[in-house]
Amino acid sequence: MYSVLLPEGEEQAGSRRVGELDEEMVYESRVNDIITLGATSWGSSKSPANQVIVTPAPGRSARLPFWRG
Repeated sequence: MYSVLLPEGEEQAGSRRVGELDEEMVYESRVNDIITLGATSWGSSKSPANQVIVTPAPGRSARLPFWRG
């Protein structure tokens, strides 16, 4: 699983963590893809080791994440 985080300094309600994504979902995603997590659209900006950094993308059409298992 990959942690989905806001960029440093963008904490909302004291936490940078937005959620988690499956490895396959991250592998199939590209920078600037829009995904939906927690009823919010997020734009992916980069993926350091085991993390995905996102920024809010309100009102943008997005892909839904998927899980295996």
